[in-house]
Amino acid sequence: MTEWLEMLVDSNLQNPPTTVDMAATLGMGVVRFARAFKTSFSATPHQYIQARRLEHARELLCRTDATLTAIALDTGFASHAHFSTVFRATTGVTPISYRRDALRPG
Repeated sequence: MTEWLEMLVDSNLQNPPTTVDMAATLGMGVVRFARAFKTSFSATPHQYIQARRLEHARELLCRTDATLTAIALDTGFASHAHFSTVFRATTGVTPISYRRDALRPG
């Protein structure tokens, strides 16, 4: 179950499946699915999806020169502002600072 869900979420960051959809696909009730998901991933589906979005965004910040707006939209955030707010709340730095620090030699 975990590998399938990881692939499903990672391939659909811009429009991830809902908890209801994932549970239905696996033939489970929503409450049972949510409990099993939390046990497997140590996070709720929403927390997990957001973490995967941020992980992908960090990779893009380090490996591309894409704009923050492009990265935000590519990783499923509604806007540059929302992306920046969530990124800073999670990492403690802005996306621009993160990129600058990642690209700094040494």
